[in-house]
Amino acid sequence: MANIEHLTILKQGASTWNAWRAEHPNIQVDLSQASLRGIRLVGVNLQGASLVDADLQGADLSHANLAQANLNGANLSEAQCRAINLDQALLVGANLRHTNFDEAQLWLGQLANANLQDATLVGAKLTNATLAKANLTNASLNAADLSFALLGEAILTEANFARADLWKASLEGAHLERANFRCANLQKANLSRTVLQGTNLARANLAYASFFQATLIAADVAKTNFQHAILVDTDLRGVNLGKAAGMSAEQLRVAVTDETTAPPYAFAISEESWWKESEEAVWLTPQFVA
Repeated sequence: MANIEHLTILKQGASTWNAWRAEHPNIQVDLSQASLRGIRLVGVNLQGASLVDADLQGADLSHANLAQANLNGANLSEAQCRAINLDQALLVGANLRHTNFDEAQLWLGQLANANLQDATLVGAKLTNATLAKANLTNASLNAADLSFALLGEAILTEANFARADLWKASLEGAHLERANFRCANLQKANLSRTVLQGTNLARANLAYASFFQATLIAADVAKTNFQHAILVDTDLRGVNLGKAAGMSAEQLRVAVTDETTAPPYAFAISEESWWKESEEAVWLTPQFVA
C-alpha cells in the first residue's frame, strides 16, 4: 500500500512534490497501489519510486523522471508520457494501452508481458529494452530506436516500425503479420521463426539478418536489402523477389519458394545501387552494411 504522507504530498502537484524530494533525497518513495487516475504531474521527479499496481490511467506524466521506478502491474492506459524518462524502469505486465510515449526514454526498460496495444512510441529510445511477449498490436513506433531490444514472442501485428532502428534486435518467434517496416533498419536482427505474413518490408535494410524458419508469405520486399541475410527454410511463397536487392542464388536455394516467387533480377543489383535507390531511408548510412 502507498505511504499516506507520500501520496498526500504528491497530490499537491509536481512543484510541491519536487521541492519535498529535493529536501529528502534519500527517502524511498512508496506509491504502490495508489489511485492517481487523471492526475497532472508534468515534470514530476519519481525516480526510483515504487508504483507497483498503481492506477495512473489518463494521468499526464509528460517530461517526468521515472528512471529506475517500479511500475510492475501498473495501469497507465491512455496516459500522456511524452518525453518521459523511464530508463531502467520496471513495467512488467503493465497496462499501457493507448498510452503516448512519443520521444520517451526507455533504455534498458523491462516491459515483458506489457500491454501496449495502440500505444504511440514515435521517436522513443528503447535501446536494450526487454519487450518479450509484450502486446504491441497496432502500436506506432515510427523512427523509434530498438537497437539490441529483446522482442521474443511479442505480438507486433499491424504495428508501425517505419524508419525504426532495430539493429541487432531479437524478435525470435514474434508475430509481425501486416506490420510496417518500410525503410527500417533490421541489420543483424534475429527474426528466426517469426511470422511476417503480409508484412511491409519495402526499402528495409535486412543485411545479415536471420530469417531461419521464418514465414514471409506475401510480404512486400520491394527494394529490400537482403545482402547476406540467412534464409534457411524461410517461407517466401507468394513473395515477389523481382525488386529485392542483394539476394544471391545461394540464399534462394535454401529458402522455401513456389512458382509465384519471381526470379530476382536483383541478383545483379549492387549494394551501392541499393543505397542510391533507397532515398526514402534518409537516416540509413552505408556504415550499417559493414
